[in-house]
Amino acid sequence: MNKLLIIQIDALAYPVLQKALTQNLMPFTKSLIDKGWKLEEIFSGLPSTTPAAHLGILYGATDVVTGFRSYDKHAREIIDASDLKSILKIEEIAQKRFHKVLADICFSVCVIFSGKSKKSFSHANRPKTLRDSTAFSKPLLAYFTQPISTLLFFSRLLVYLLLIRLEDKKLTSELPSVGTAKGMLKRLGEELLAAEFAYYVTRQGIEQQENVIFTDFIGYDELAHNYGPEHPLAIYYLSIIDLYLKRLYRQRLTKNYELMIFSDHGSTLSMPYGLYFHETLGQSIQKLYPQTTIFEQKKIIENSPNTTIDLFLLYSGGLALIYDAHSGVHLSQKQFESRFPKFAEKVSKLPGIDLVVMRKNLDFIAYKNGWAHVLNLQNLSLILATLDERYRAKVYGQLIKLLNSEFAADVFVFAGKLDPNTYACFEDQIGAHGSFGGMQTQSFLLTNKIKIAADKIDQIGDLHHYLYAYVFSGSK
Repeated sequence: MNKLLIIQIDALAYPVLQKALTQNLMPFTKSLIDKGWKLEEIFSGLPSTTPAAHLGILYGATDVVTGFRSYDKHAREIIDASDLKSILKIEEIAQKRFHKVLADICFSVCVIFSGKSKKSFSHANRPKTLRDSTAFSKPLLAYFTQPISTLLFFSRLLVYLLLIRLEDKKLTSELPSVGTAKGMLKRLGEELLAAEFAYYVTRQGIEQQENVIFTDFIGYDELAHNYGPEHPLAIYYLSIIDLYLKRLYRQRLTKNYELMIFSDHGSTLSMPYGLYFHETLGQSIQKLYPQTTIFEQKKIIENSPNTTIDLFLLYSGGLALIYDAHSGVHLSQKQFESRFPKFAEKVSKLPGIDLVVMRKNLDFIAYKNGWAHVLNLQNLSLILATLDERYRAKVYGQLIKLLNSEFAADVFVFAGKLDPNTYACFEDQIGAHGSFGGMQTQSFLLTNKIKIAADKIDQIGDLHHYLYAYVFSGSK
């Protein structure tokens, strides 16, 4: 069995990585490429979200996750990838459907799913009781008892403070909660701590000779969400990750691990829909159907006519999933619009909306600016004319998979552009993903001995086949 170390830099788009390499912000990563390591752009798939990528890497599952948040119509409950109950439910589905997978032997660090390893430091294994929490606190306590570790942590925080002080006018955010210096300091401290934790626990996994280690450095994603994917604070954070990669690279050499570095999806510059249009998508829809009570993301919209929920609106960045709350099965356009007449047509005419898709008999219908098109590859080229030609066939295939996924919505709404460089986002994010367009689906892959046909990767989950073959059969 070959040992494998998988490192994920969450949300780092291929173009942003290229920029960081050009500016010499990631010298160690660049040195790997100079040594002959292969850097390639790969398509992340849809939804372009972390839970979809993590489940794909661990199980090869590509049609279970519909979004970061979705709705189980049969159980009548919200599925939220930040909620422990939902995480366990998703992983249980994957475990029943997929066998002989990396999840069987994987040691997960800061990954949403844990696989079958009880030693993993994942969201699914996070503490349920105070006694359990000691397992998570021990690595950090051990780390910070080392003077040099403490010194490095606070020195990096100091550099961030200097950045804020020297470039105060540049280092702002459209989001009030993180736009202040206090908000920035809190966020940066949290992400630095997360990186230290990920590094230290990964090093422990290497020392313990775990067969497969899968670590997600999540901090860049959080900074991109709050400040933008190319914001100085987010870009500087990449230089810190580069230092961790260098240290882990040296560590894994002594233990004979093969290393693969990748990103689960990209992130593109965005503006919150509610901030830009002064009302959320749910509020816009409620104006179209004033007698409708809408549960949007985490609560019922204010001034709803009653407390009986009619629609669930759940968001994954630039992707909105809409469910009829009264039906326990997936509805066709005819069934859905019997209660909400001309829903797809009306919503597609709202500003900031690119595409609205619903099921019609055996086909899917895509609405753009009020006009209906049968969803096929030829029509997709017409209605998404600005989409990168390299990705059109992949986007079409992923759309069909998404529309047939485990927790498929009755209506899928994809956010559009607000200006040539900025996309609408249904959540409060300056850097968005979840949908397609911009850099959302532009992941990267950096490998040495593992041979992967990047052009044949239609989604991150496709990597599972190559990784499993490398680990269990030694194929290169």
